[in-house]
Amino acid sequence: MPKTTVSLSTLSELQDAGYRIVGHCSHPYCGVGRTLKLGDLIERLGPDYEVINETRIARNFLCQSPQCEHAQRGQRGGSITLHPPT
Repeated sequence: MPKTTVSLSTLSELQDAGYRIVGHCSHPYCGVGRTLKLGDLIERLGPDYEVINETRIARNFLCQSPQCEHAQRGQRGGSITLHPPT
């Protein structure tokens, strides 16, 4: 059986494949993560936004944990991970 290559590099491709994007706080004593809404990201950045080597979503991530110093100060920044469907 021949192997097929699947491309999952844009927001719309990730959404169609059932993936999730989780943002993580960059504060050293926090690290709280939350699932980001792909529909909102697509609306804001466009369906063809490339997620590979992405920095815009991570750079603008805002922690929502009330105990986090970054959230209290309104500081942005973090990282993202892609999670396949389960």
